[in-house]
Amino acid sequence: MVGTPRDAHSPSRPIRARDGRYTELRAEWGAAAQVKLFWFYQFQALLAVLFALPLLVVASDPRRGLGAREATAVLVWLIGGHR
Repeated sequence: MVGTPRDAHSPSRPIRARDGRYTELRAEWGAAAQVKLFWFYQFQALLAVLFALPLLVVASDPRRGLGAREATAVLVWLIGGHR
């Protein structure tokens, strides 16, 4: 296999350029970039879990159909989405 470990799982896939935002962060953070990017990605993962929690609550409800909680959630979504 030729290349970096990043593309070892799929040698036929072309290597894409890095996202410019992360390239800027690497340049700004210098030698500490690896550690800071690790924690940056951990924070993004935490946010993804937090955004998924409301869906988990609704999906784990054993009752069939929509109730007051779901209607309230839709109302909040509709009102909050139109600023």
